[in-house]
Amino acid sequence: MLYVENTWYPTMQTTSNVNDPLQLEREKLQLEVTKQNQSQWAKYEDIAMHFNDLTMRLRLQALAGVGAAALIAGGISTHQGQLDERQIGIFLMAMSLIWAGIYLLDVYYYQALLKGAVAAIVDLEKSLPGVDLSTKIEQAVGRGGRWGRRAFYGFAFFLLFFGGLALLIFAPKK
Repeated sequence: MLYVENTWYPTMQTTSNVNDPLQLEREKLQLEVTKQNQSQWAKYEDIAMHFNDLTMRLRLQALAGVGAAALIAGGISTHQGQLDERQIGIFLMAMSLIWAGIYLLDVYYYQALLKGAVAAIVDLEKSLPGVDLSTKIEQAVGRGGRWGRRAFYGFAFFLLFFGGLALLIFAPKK
């Protein structure tokens, strides 16, 4: 390892004479390429973390928005102290459609951005010996992340849609 400007860099194993100026120049060039690749890797990681943060913020704000909208709808649907179950049922079914739209935005836009960033990092890591954080994370998560996302959105959609449907079907007619 070689320590340059507060950073450790892997050194190359050489079999040539250390006094060979051409070999020393090659090693300097290789070290510079390694420094640039590591700097690029750090920037790629920052971009991937930014996309991941956007995704998590979308999900949290969507949950908060659905909860807030449900509270407002409950207040609006109350007539003289009585809840209008049919109005709430229609509202919940409409919210399930909005929730499905948020799912599509997450999966087909934000996840595509994140996947592209991770793919670029994994490709770059192939040229950096000893740097494989994103590669290992990608292998560990695999398809499990997709199922977790589907469960998150599916469970909320199920509650909204079928809760609204049940209210429409079983609410007493006034």
